[in-house]
Amino acid sequence: MKPISVGILLFDDADTLDFVGPLETFALVQVQQDEHNFGPAFRTFTFSLQGTSIKTAQGVTIIPDYSESQIPPCDILIVPGGPAARRATDQDDFVKWLRHTGANIPTVAAVCTGAFLLAHAGLLHNKKATTHWLSIDQFRAQFPDTEIIEHVKFVDEGNLITSGGISSGINMALHIIEQRFGKEVATRTARILDLDLSCEW
Repeated sequence: MKPISVGILLFDDADTLDFVGPLETFALVQVQQDEHNFGPAFRTFTFSLQGTSIKTAQGVTIIPDYSESQIPPCDILIVPGGPAARRATDQDDFVKWLRHTGANIPTVAAVCTGAFLLAHAGLLHNKKATTHWLSIDQFRAQFPDTEIIEHVKFVDEGNLITSGGISSGINMALHIIEQRFGKEVATRTARILDLDLSCEW
């Protein structure tokens, strides 16, 4: 069994925790795999469209592993949010890439306002979704054909998953881990992250 390939799309002005949170959460499964030997876990990589470094909204410079033309086959795509996502248009390069490529990736998961990018790409048409609570009114005004669900950590529409604000990307990653490896592995990962286990992710 091959590892599950997780690609993380990077772009300037993305929120750092939106992608670092899921990245570390998935990486902790590999640490457990080495200890408990339950089978191949996740292979996580980052990429930007051109393969060049990006600067996050918090001023952190990240050098991606690949350009979009170099990425290996991807089982799960993580799309972060941030200021760039909120001001995106249908014609932005990463929106065009999502429109062209997103439908061919088994699972596309947007963190926070990354849902705006999926909606611009047409992936959330007549779907349910969530986003950061501060951006819900803007999202509804721009994308009335998407049903926004409030007061949830994430919304799972099968091959499309959207999460609430920023740290909710970790909850979404735990949900994906539970789907793939079961409750025990997800709970152990949450413990390693020192999350409140009285709350469901």
